[in-house]
Amino acid sequence: MDHSTHMPDGMSWQDLLRHVRALKLQLKKGQSIGSIIAETETHAISSFPDFRETFDAIASDYDLMMHYMLTGMGDPGRSELYSRLILRTYRLLGNIELSLQLQYNPDALSLFEADVKGLDVRDMREKLEGYVSDIALLSLDSQDQQDVKAQQLAERHQQYLSEVFINITGSAQWSHELAADMLSLILSPTVDIIDAQLLVSAIMMGALFVMDAEKVLTLMCIYEQAQSEKLRQRALVGWAFCLDKDGLASLSPVCNKLDNMLLREEVRNDLLELQMQIVYCQNAERDEERIRKEVMPTLLNNQSYEITKFGIREKDDDTLEDILHPDNEERKMEELESGIQKIIDMQRQGADIYFGGFSRMKRFGFFYTLANWFMPFYAEHPQLQHLSADFLDSSYMKKIFEQGPFCDSDKYSFVLGLSSVFNQLPANIREMLKNGEASLGVIGSDEGQTMTPAYYRRLYLQDLYRFFKLNDYRRCFYNPFQKREGHMLLANEIYRSSLHHQAVRMVRFLYQRQMFKEAQALLMPFYDGSSVHDISLRALIAMKQGEYIMAESLYQKAFEIEPSNEHLLKGYAMSAFYSGDFGEAAQLFEQLLDAHPDSRKYKLDLAISYINNDRVDEGVKLLFELNYKFPADVNVKRALACGFLYTGQLGKAVKLYDEIVVDESVSAVDYLNAGYCAWFDRRVEEAAKCFAGYLSRHPGEKDNHAVDALQQSSVLLEKFEDDLLLLTKYGITEVEMRLMTDISVRNLHDGN
Repeated sequence: MDHSTHMPDGMSWQDLLRHVRALKLQLKKGQSIGSIIAETETHAISSFPDFRETFDAIASDYDLMMHYMLTGMGDPGRSELYSRLILRTYRLLGNIELSLQLQYNPDALSLFEADVKGLDVRDMREKLEGYVSDIALLSLDSQDQQDVKAQQLAERHQQYLSEVFINITGSAQWSHELAADMLSLILSPTVDIIDAQLLVSAIMMGALFVMDAEKVLTLMCIYEQAQSEKLRQRALVGWAFCLDKDGLASLSPVCNKLDNMLLREEVRNDLLELQMQIVYCQNAERDEERIRKEVMPTLLNNQSYEITKFGIREKDDDTLEDILHPDNEERKMEELESGIQKIIDMQRQGADIYFGGFSRMKRFGFFYTLANWFMPFYAEHPQLQHLSADFLDSSYMKKIFEQGPFCDSDKYSFVLGLSSVFNQLPANIREMLKNGEASLGVIGSDEGQTMTPAYYRRLYLQDLYRFFKLNDYRRCFYNPFQKREGHMLLANEIYRSSLHHQAVRMVRFLYQRQMFKEAQALLMPFYDGSSVHDISLRALIAMKQGEYIMAESLYQKAFEIEPSNEHLLKGYAMSAFYSGDFGEAAQLFEQLLDAHPDSRKYKLDLAISYINNDRVDEGVKLLFELNYKFPADVNVKRALACGFLYTGQLGKAVKLYDEIVVDESVSAVDYLNAGYCAWFDRRVEEAAKCFAGYLSRHPGEKDNHAVDALQQSSVLLEKFEDDLLLLTKYGITEVEMRLMTDISVRNLHDGN
């Protein structure tokens, strides 16, 4: 192979690769074939003369089409011929892209160490079906002969599968005939289901390496026709990921096939569930962090065993602790059960709770083979046969194999990792494992959740996520899990005419998971500006993103369409409040209060709106009423204290803030306002301590522990400027604001 970095025309292979990909994209966007043909000949054909014959045939057929057009002759088949020319040109460009990758890309050269062989489907069928037949014939031999021959057959077969996986992944653009033969092979009942699943993954990886319309169409057909649910779910993930790559569905055969499939609600809902499960995979690290910080400390603190140099032993009972706190043991058990239940609930919802642990167990030699990352788990895998038979045949391991919570990749990691210590375990523990009486802390799957399409799809997605996150060869392929700005699989324009209902459900799912940016990005392509539901959903997301003026405008629009909708009225009022439109907010809260005259919340919101709209006396009057009825309500105290500040009743404000700052619900703003009270009362030192408390609880401080003094000063000074009218009312000068800022920041750092 020529590994030089430049093509005959002087262009680097990387530039040529980008150029070819751009031509493919232009072709799919509707650019005229003539210009694509000209660019292809100028830059690509000179570098790859093997494609000259194919190129000349396309160019000649296109010239003939233009000639007939010039003669004015009608041609009823012109549109179909043009579509076929597009496909032929696309296939040519795809093969040029593949040749560039295989000859010049260092990552691909490392992956495909030997030249990729052409696909002989007849030979593949013969070998795959022959393996099944040979295994069946073993029953005619003695037991000893069966074991030896089975091992030999399995090793040869596994080696062959690894070669086939590579050849499919690196195969040239498929013809329609080759695709039909592969479909027939994979759906054949005489091919082992494990082999068929691996072939489906190979087709997907091939299309993610260099996009191929026929490979994607094959995956679509498998999804529609396969009897095995495991095959169907692998195929679904495959074609959905491939269509996400670069708008392949604009090619007419794929587009037509997809449009037909999307007529079925089952397909639309499968895509929705797939998108949800992808999000769970993408958030694996976040979920791992949540378990580490929120759950594991509880589990570790309440465990009854400890590790010593002599092994694992039960902790000594603390008799004195039992006497002083007799309920502690029950409390610890409840906390332990609660922690475990959190993990179970996360797993049941779809969270990838095992990624963190198993991500460190992918360095076994087993994973040096590309195909093994996608191999369905089976205990007879040749690379597991060196393990103890007692271990592999134990009831515990069989349960893990059959319905355990691990994806296939993690099952291989689990077996390889645990096998190394199995024989070192105490004899009684080994016996318990063999009989299935021990769990080693593995949280299993609910029986009702296994053997379902969602279960198969989830575990397969986790397999793929591990590859695209951990494998060194992942750079060769388009990564469907990569988080691009606000990107969702369902946001692809190919789904916009069919998946509005599913997209809206997905938006709500993202909203619940506090993924507001993603929710906004997904909603907009499907957004119906005349739909109250869509308008209010967009407004709700805007509120969560702090875009209050936008939210107010949207709620106003929705409320004008449905003026009797109280939920819209409430959203409108709150968005007006947070956007600073307190006059409008007061009017809206008055309407809500008319409908719910006993509502504490609406009275409180109305009172604060009055105060901020220079109707201070009316606001304070309402707050007095609330404080009388609900003396323990801290929110009422906050609002009343703020009212006292604005009305010049400093002593009363101080008294209330003294109560608020010792409450367990104390917030950053409470410290800010308490600081104002002390400052206005000329207790400067106390004020500085309160402002330091505000800074230490400020969101920016929590999110970034490296916030420096300059940034902290800016935060506090900006807040002083926001409250300039109040500070001026109490005679605070600009110089005093700057001095107080520096004193407070110094106080904060001295305190730390």
